[in-house]
Amino acid sequence: MIRRTGSRLFLIGLILYTLSLVAPAQTLAERLGYPPGTKLIIIHADDLGETHAVNAAATKAMEGGTINSASLMVACPWFPEMADYAKSHPDADFGLHLTLTSERVYYRWGPVAPANKVPSLVDENGYFHHDWEHNQHVNAQDAEVELRAQIERAFAMGVRPTHLDSHQYRLIMYGQGLFEAMLRVAHDYKLGAFTHFLFSKVTAAQQRNPHCFEIILIDSPKVIVEPLIRRFAFDVIRHVVRLTSQR
Repeated sequence: MIRRTGSRLFLIGLILYTLSLVAPAQTLAERLGYPPGTKLIIIHADDLGETHAVNAAATKAMEGGTINSASLMVACPWFPEMADYAKSHPDADFGLHLTLTSERVYYRWGPVAPANKVPSLVDENGYFHHDWEHNQHVNAQDAEVELRAQIERAFAMGVRPTHLDSHQYRLIMYGQGLFEAMLRVAHDYKLGAFTHFLFSKVTAAQQRNPHCFEIILIDSPKVIVEPLIRRFAFDVIRHVVRLTSQR
């Protein structure tokens, strides 16, 4: 009798364990407290801090609900304006748009770190390069020094970033060394790292990193947001946010 009871208990335990393995995992929306089936979308703007016009358009869009997330360029001349705004709006979802290039012809910016500490990132005038030529060597260690300097300046100026992303996808599309430098920095500062879903297979390191997100990056306010929402909402909403592990 004891043996039969023990066998039944074992069988019941095995069934419950099996059911726990096949039970559907909670979606991100459910983990955030939303009902099952809820679809979430983040409309994200970048390049804040580059010019006053970008700042004004983006903050207006955020206050009006057109966007609900944005990232700031610490190295740019108009970053202090956005730093003040971020301090006065502590609940706003502001990240850092990690920047290693200066693409404007006459309106330029350079590294936060001393130029002699990041020599492969700067031109003869001490600015970031306009672009990276195919034969140009950008040192991943220099890049990591600069990324950390940008994050530290943001903290020093009162910004509390929620995430990191990459200006012009330079840290995503230009080699594993740069991509992994971004992930190391994200891990050390416990910040989510945004990548574009089109480039999500760039390296297996992305799948292993506990602070890696996917998100659709919409360049608002440089483009009209509403048509893009209609275009993307049904096709790629499943890609909008993918949290590989809870921070």
